[in-house]
Amino acid sequence: MKPPRGIFITATDTGAGKTLVAALVAKLAVARGLGVTMMKPVASGCAAEDGELVSEDLSFYRRAGIPVEDAALACPLRFKAPLSPNVAAALEGKEIDTARVMQAFTALAKRNEFVVVEGIGGLLVPLARRHTVADLMETMRLPVLVVATNRLGVINHAALTVEAAKRRGMALKGIVLNSVSEKRDLSRRYNRKAIEALTDVPVLCELAFHDGVQDGDLDDAYREFEATVGIDELFND
Repeated sequence: MKPPRGIFITATDTGAGKTLVAALVAKLAVARGLGVTMMKPVASGCAAEDGELVSEDLSFYRRAGIPVEDAALACPLRFKAPLSPNVAAALEGKEIDTARVMQAFTALAKRNEFVVVEGIGGLLVPLARRHTVADLMETMRLPVLVVATNRLGVINHAALTVEAAKRRGMALKGIVLNSVSEKRDLSRRYNRKAIEALTDVPVLCELAFHDGVQDGDLDDAYREFEATVGIDELFND
């Protein structure tokens, strides 16, 4: 059976910018004529609206005009506490049902040409006892894009993430270095070259910090992303 088309967006840590980069990848896919949809398999820290927990990531995609299907498929598991998924689920007396996640993913992959999946934190974030995000990624069999915060310390974080992914045989499309603040950081001059030399994985883009992206204004970030990241890197099988 031919594997589904899509990409899994993971990160070196929480807050690195997965949601932003996932949205930029989706916009690039749409611009290339691909029928795309988004998925956030598990979300914690969800707010209650009209009696239902809502993923902030899906809300962000919608504000940015990114195609999102019904939350039951796009984000099948949602929890209130802003904690790792296994802990957030346990506080509600629940467990992470990876079979339910895979059912939703399969349905999205059948109905859409390309699925952009945003992960939960980094590779080894626990979903259940001895079951991590990396195990879910292996089951989905999607190529992987790593988002890393462009600051002092990222060389080690990126190298550890790449090593863990390679050990599991994952297909790495590349790394995006994302600036999450305007604070000046001398390491930004050197991080890209050091990461590429250490990991043999290309840094596809260095995103500057952009005000307004949290409100769905992706124009400046998208122009920057599109100028350096193309169809060959992300969308060719």
